[in-house]
Amino acid sequence: MKLTGLMAVMPAWVSDAACSPEDAEDWQAPDASPQSERALRVCRGCPVRLQCLAAAMERPEAGIWGGLTESDRERVQHGMTVARVSEIRRHRAGLGEVA
Repeated sequence: MKLTGLMAVMPAWVSDAACSPEDAEDWQAPDASPQSERALRVCRGCPVRLQCLAAAMERPEAGIWGGLTESDRERVQHGMTVARVSEIRRHRAGLGEVA
């Protein structure tokens, strides 16, 4: 598989990330799938989540980066705060809805 985007550049902080290349499919899974929910849980405890999110916001990436899905990051780009997007995601997950 050819690496693109951030994975092709591999910033220094990547070595401290909680995610692993073995689980890469989870970070590309559809929103609200068991795989994406698993990836989001890993992101919540990641020590470099903010660096990851900042990098994905600067250079758009598919999938989950920095604890947000691609659609979550689009909401942030349109003016919603990361905190509000995260709050909505938690609320919808609690209701069993698609986030």
